[in-house]
Amino acid sequence: MTIKIFFTVRDVVLASLMVLIPVGTALSYDAKHPNLFFNQREINEIKGKIREGREPWASQFLRLKASEDAYSAPPDVYDGPEVKEWRMKFELQDSEHAARNALIYVLTDDARYAERAKEFLVAWASGSLKRIQDYSHFEETNRRARVDAALRLSLGFRNFSNAYDLIYNNSHVLSLQDHVLIQSWLRRGYHLIKQGTLYWPQHVNRCHSVSNHVTAHLAGLSAIGFVLDDYELALEAIEGRNIPRNWKTAMEQAIYVSGERSSGCDSGRRPVTNVGEVFDRYRHYDVPGADPWSDANRGYGYSVLSAANLAATAEAAYHHGIDLYHYVAPRGEQLLLPGIYYSCFRQKFAGGRHLIQATGCRGEGGYVNEVMKDGYINFFDILAYRLHHDSRVTRAFDNLPDAARRFQPPEFFGKMFDRKEIAWNFHLDGIMEGWFVRPNGHVINARVRDGALSCDVVGGDPMLEAHRLSLNTDLYSVLKVRMKLDDGVNDGHAVPIQVFWIESGGGAYSNEKKAWTKGSVDGIYRIYQIDLKSCPEWKGTIEKLRFDPVTHAGVSVSIDSITLQY
Repeated sequence: MTIKIFFTVRDVVLASLMVLIPVGTALSYDAKHPNLFFNQREINEIKGKIREGREPWASQFLRLKASEDAYSAPPDVYDGPEVKEWRMKFELQDSEHAARNALIYVLTDDARYAERAKEFLVAWASGSLKRIQDYSHFEETNRRARVDAALRLSLGFRNFSNAYDLIYNNSHVLSLQDHVLIQSWLRRGYHLIKQGTLYWPQHVNRCHSVSNHVTAHLAGLSAIGFVLDDYELALEAIEGRNIPRNWKTAMEQAIYVSGERSSGCDSGRRPVTNVGEVFDRYRHYDVPGADPWSDANRGYGYSVLSAANLAATAEAAYHHGIDLYHYVAPRGEQLLLPGIYYSCFRQKFAGGRHLIQATGCRGEGGYVNEVMKDGYINFFDILAYRLHHDSRVTRAFDNLPDAARRFQPPEFFGKMFDRKEIAWNFHLDGIMEGWFVRPNGHVINARVRDGALSCDVVGGDPMLEAHRLSLNTDLYSVLKVRMKLDDGVNDGHAVPIQVFWIESGGGAYSNEKKAWTKGSVDGIYRIYQIDLKSCPEWKGTIEKLRFDPVTHAGVSVSIDSITLQY
């Protein structure tokens, strides 16, 4: 047998460039991108909403584009030991501009923005982390300088990783040399952040042990690992044992559950905790007696920020088949809990800056006289988007007009609470988006691939279920499904398509709580609409949905989307 091996010009060039990479370093080039915080299906969905003028997507995009069109300064690369310079130039300035320009590029297909993102990426990849090659090279001229360096690196590299992912596949913008340069630089960044995670617990007291710094470190590490398609690095941040706290242990320690006493700096001040509070609540006492408008005390703000950092890791993991949004720790900690707890405070306020006063929320005394800001809504947006509009989370938007939802961080852009619909679009391979097969043996081979949830029906009672929903029936009256039913014959015979539900408080599925329509077994994608209001029992808050796509065996089902609409 003769084996023929073909080499492309790119293969030869790539091989010649490999000598520039340290031994043991893998170069990622052919992996599927974008796929860090967005994939192409998600980008197309956001582009469609912008094109249709849907709010707040259209206004947010126009503000994003206008801000970058007005900024023409060149990259301001810094490679010295002063951490405050890394904060201003790397974290807050150039990495943000790189990510925003890359985002505009994928939403407009205008390569000028990809070139602008590349300008920042290549400038920093070629000009930084040469003098700083070890964490000890950061200054320690004051008590907090060096311990803060990992935070600045983590937030900046999260943005730069996002930018790199979004322009990754444009070979007219990024050359092979650029890929080598950027990936080597990202690995050096990972190494420094990891050193910072080891430095942190040794140089801060237990007050800060799982603060927003720790959750930001993990988001930075996971972003670099995933954008490099290096699962070993990414999984180290999520569940590894070579860092003091991985994502799972940090989440468990940062989110309070029933009966836990407070830890950290406020353990002696306010020992009572509420389910869903976050460790960073201690920041309410940073400067006792300070003017509330000075923003010196931010227990609410830092708690929501820390939860958003956890969500950033979850979002990157979600795009790689790892569902941390639905992960529940052994004691019950999960990302949903702070979404429920802190939404009670957020729902009391419209846009702008307001002082938190008496709210009627549990534990309100720990947040009174802090400033509520518009930016705090970002965590609730991404959580509502991924947990399909759990009404306990979306109440955060009750008094917030769309005009006040001004801007999201680049990694969450466009993924937000939609007042008009809830959609399960199955954009991410391997992610069932909260749906699962009822284990009665009538459905096999359930999987999400290429934008569809597919399964084979081998019995007469196939059931797909979604639990832990908390849906307000006043907001939704129609279930719309885009689906294909294929039995190999495809003669178009009609079958019932059914949806059942269970309200909060329990109970069982029944024909009294059911709505249906007719489907066609013809091998063609069709849109089916089920009028939920046709059933008088569509009322209250729904905890569980059950979808039966057909009522007999021998059919392959492909579901492109399931949507609840007003």
